[in-house]
Amino acid sequence: MRYKFWPYYEDWIEISGKDRAPREHVEAANALEKFTEKIEARLGKTTERIGYEHYISASRKKVYASLDPMIWLSKENKLIAASWITTNDKNVDLFFSVLDEDRQEMVNTILAGRI
Repeated sequence: MRYKFWPYYEDWIEISGKDRAPREHVEAANALEKFTEKIEARLGKTTERIGYEHYISASRKKVYASLDPMIWLSKENKLIAASWITTNDKNVDLFFSVLDEDRQEMVNTILAGRI
């Protein structure tokens, strides 16, 4: 398109002006951009919540299986320990953040009623 003759170029400039879009459309685009930014922020928070809830749910399911290697525990004691550990998210996080030996001590402490 370069170096071609445009006979109506001056008329196009006069009709269109230098702006590529009318002012009202630019403002609408800015409003739409702000709206999408707000939606993105909300969706980000929602996905974080859902991800964390899914992680905690999966961890709760693993608690009883994690007590299986502790062969000295009766089924009743495993249920007591598992129900105490899964009472809130902090207990589940603590249980899975400690080493296996410390988990055994934690379960013994729970069953002794010291926690």
